[in-house]
Amino acid sequence: MENFWRFAREDKELLGGGGGVVKQILVDPDKFLGAPYIEGTSLPVSTVLHLAEAGLGPEDISAAYPELTVEDVKAVLSYHP
Repeated sequence: MENFWRFAREDKELLGGGGGVVKQILVDPDKFLGAPYIEGTSLPVSTVLHLAEAGLGPEDISAAYPELTVEDVKAVLSYHP
């Protein structure tokens, strides 16, 4: 279904000036009841946010979910403060 939104997240500051691109945050009404999720994963953004609220840092979250890089986690946290 083409009914989803993509949020760009090329952020040179987050990625150490390298200008790389991390995964996208997608919203698709057919997945996760329309909640934002991280492209290429089965993780809703809320999972990352809950782990961060519980005190885990980006490195810890990335270690728990190897499909996420530290940069992916930082991007999620920066777009959803």
